[in-house]
Amino acid sequence: MVLVDSLFIIELFLRSWFNEQINENDRIFNKPRMIVEATCDIRIEENQRPFSILKGLYDLAFGSSSGHPLFIDLAYNFFMGKNKTVTQRIANADVKHFIDFLRLCHLPSTLWAQQHGSNNLKSESCPRVTQLSEASTHLLNIRLSKGIMGIPRLVNGISI
Repeated sequence: MVLVDSLFIIELFLRSWFNEQINENDRIFNKPRMIVEATCDIRIEENQRPFSILKGLYDLAFGSSSGHPLFIDLAYNFFMGKNKTVTQRIANADVKHFIDFLRLCHLPSTLWAQQHGSNNLKSESCPRVTQLSEASTHLLNIRLSKGIMGIPRLVNGISI
């Protein structure tokens, strides 16, 4: 079953990439509901296939053929649309499955750098909690009494 599912996913990605070759009898791409359902089904956690198996099958079938894109490009095109900068960023990443792939695609560049060892990027726009505390900003002045939560009012100094 893993082999059949994997081959279906590879064919789906290839049809998405080479969409000019889709004919009027295509049972998935000519029915918008079907492509949405197939995409959702691929994203479900229980249906995850190891990315390495899918990539291995694809490479076994097409190798380094000049007429076919990399599997990572096919996956990105299917889920996100074509964008070479993102696929270059994740081309060497250790992608475990499609949920992990989508997570990597959506990581902001600062988080990407932190997770992959480059901590040269720093954000100076947001003060640290200790700095807020020193400025007597109370973030969690919330009270709970007899099942009723009390949150202090925010006063901005403007009276109406």
